[in-house]
Order: sequence, then C-alpha cells, then structure tokens
Amino acid sequence: MEKVLTPFLCLAFFADFLDAFGPLGLIIKLGVTLTFLLVYLPSAISLRQGSMGAAALAAIYLLYCLSRFTTLPSWSYELVKLLLAVVLILGCINASRGAAVGRAAPAMLEDALRRALPIALAVNGLFVLIQIGLGNGPLTAIGVPGDYFNSPEKQGRFSGLVLNLPLWSSMLFIRILRADRHLFSLDTWHAGRWQMAGLYGLLLLSGQKFVILCSVVHLLFSLSRGKRLALATALIAVAPLLGTSENSQIVDRINQAGQIADAGIQGLIAEADADIDYPQFGFLDLRLNSWLYAWANIQVHPLGIGLGTWGDFSASLNPTLASPVTLSETQWGHVIVEQGYGALLLMFLMSAPFLFAHPALRKNLRWLGLYIFVAGWFTMGSSDYLWFFVTYPLLFNLRALGVATPLKRATLP
Repeated sequence: MEKVLTPFLCLAFFADFLDAFGPLGLIIKLGVTLTFLLVYLPSAISLRQGSMGAAALAAIYLLYCLSRFTTLPSWSYELVKLLLAVVLILGCINASRGAAVGRAAPAMLEDALRRALPIALAVNGLFVLIQIGLGNGPLTAIGVPGDYFNSPEKQGRFSGLVLNLPLWSSMLFIRILRADRHLFSLDTWHAGRWQMAGLYGLLLLSGQKFVILCSVVHLLFSLSRGKRLALATALIAVAPLLGTSENSQIVDRINQAGQIADAGIQGLIAEADADIDYPQFGFLDLRLNSWLYAWANIQVHPLGIGLGTWGDFSASLNPTLASPVTLSETQWGHVIVEQGYGALLLMFLMSAPFLFAHPALRKNLRWLGLYIFVAGWFTMGSSDYLWFFVTYPLLFNLRALGVATPLKRATLP
C-alpha cells in the first residue's frame, strides 16, 4: 500500500498540470480526496478517543450551515466541501489523542506525504530553474497551457509544473517549518544548510507574499537576538527595492497603498455596495475588493446570504444568480459573505485545533493555527483540493506520537 501511495501523492502535486492531458488530473484530485476521507473518517467519528469540545464545535457549525440553504446543487456542493474539512480536522485531533492503533492510518499517510514531498519539491525546483533560465517556452512545450503565463499575477512568479502558486509556496514553507527542532522536537525533519538556502530561494521566487511573510516571521522568532536584528535591518534596507521589482503585483500594490492612504479605508468601505454582485474599485485588486465586499456585506447581512451564493465554483451551480461570482481570492471573505458571523465558528475550528490536540503537539501547532488563519485571507484555502489536505497532516505531526510513548514521555520540555 505504501509503495503505491507515495508515487500517487507525488503525482497529486502536479494534478493541475496533468489536467492539460485529459481527465487524469481530475481523477487524481478525486482520488486524493477519497484517500484522505477514508483515512481520517474513522478517527473523526471516534469521539470517545477524541475531543468532545472540537466535535461539539463542528456539529454546531454544520447545523448552522444547514440553515443557510439556497438552491440544492450549490448548497450541497458547498456543504460537502465544508464537511470534508471538518472530517480532516476532527480526524487529526482525535487521532492525536487516541490509542496507537487509532492513529496508525493517519500516521502512515503522513509518512507517505513525507516521502512524496521532497521528490515533488526536487522535480518542481528543477523546472522552476528551467523557467528562470530559458523562459516559459520549455514548459509550454511539455504541456503547460500557454494562457497560464498571460495573466499579470504570473509575471515575476515562478511555479514550474505545480501550477497552483499557493500550493507550491505552502509545500516549501511546510518543509522549512518542519526542519525547526524547537517546534518539532519529537520528530524533526532535518535539512542541511544548503538545502534550507535552496528552499528559501525557491520560496522567494514563487512570489507568494503571505507565505514569504509567514516564513520571515518564523525566521525572526527562531534566530538569536543579534541575528534577528541583522535580518530586520537587511529587510528594511531591501524594502525600497521592491518598487523596482519585475513582479508587477508588488509595484501595483505599492501604488495602491498610496491611493488607499489618500482615500482612507473608511471611505473605501462606505463605497462598497453590498446589494450588488461585486463592488468595482478601479484602483484596487481583486483580493482587496473581496475583503471590502465581505465587510460591507456582513454589515447588511450579518447572518450571511446563504451557501453557494458568492466567491466559489458553487455559485455557478446556483440558477438564481444572473452573474455568479466564482472567485473571491480569499477563503475568509468567501465564507463571511455566505455565512455571516457564523463563519467565525469555521475560522476558529480551522485555525485553532491545537486547543484540543495532544499536549505533545501544541507547541508546533501554534504555527499551524497562525498559518491557516493568515492563509485564509490570501488564498481559497480549504477550497483547494490538496493545499488543505497536505498542510494539516504534515504540520499536525501525528508520527511524533509514535516517538512519544509511553504517554508520560509525550510532554515537551
């Protein structure tokens, strides 16, 4: 089983690329979802071995979502997606607190992910270097859709064959984070100095700003006081150079920041019309539009406008919408518009599972909570078939509990 699982997960990182060659990519995505569901469902429903608090929170949230009915197709799609997320979260939490036999399958899956991730990182890192040295031509020649490179957000950002930029960046950050022996003292995933330098270099080339910010914050907390000061000084010195970056998004956002300062954030929020499908601000990008729309909408509709109504593929399944908006660029903005203040339950459940986890894991899970919470503002997060699935098992570190036996040895020093 493990010999089959590792190459399958390796291919899953490139499923978006494989979409260009027919249904293979879609089959792999569905296979990954089914694999994780089968592995984590037994742990998720083992309530006597797990956290009743987390289960109660999940139950209340799902009952609330059931009340946000719109049309059956869009509501069902959104509810199933949320249910998968809840199963994975409860599965991780309960497996971390249950008996060794109860966490065997999740730990085995994490083991397979640990073997698959370095292979995928190495293969994709090679293609990123090809992309930097020879341009996009070689990638187009082997099947990357030509229009992938045409959009402004791809300029100055290198993703190789992992066409999903948030996934590529999170793969790199997970690998960097798991090398920290202070966070993962029970099961550190060692990396040499040159390997770490390569990981940070590829992360910078990806241009995924929220992940770069998370990695910088983590680095600042990890270094000694002298090195921390030196890094902060270097960052301040380099910051003005961002204005001349080839990444058009960085330049545009620097310009937008000046315009936002002139207009004032309260003035921008006042302009957002929560009664139309989407607010249009000429000088703001899509993600900031989404944030403003979410804030304006929750003031008008504090309970949300219903599942499958805005900001995700599910909206296209809703026949009551004349012009469905299927992309919001922000997971939290999307759920806030659809669920209103009820979305706070989901944000808490996804961002703070360490409250219910095994004591041996809580130290590293602080970073999981931070990472999931920050990422939810800058990506679709759990809407991504693999980003969410891969992030949780590798950062939850269930394998560590195999080291932390008997239970008395589980508490971190």
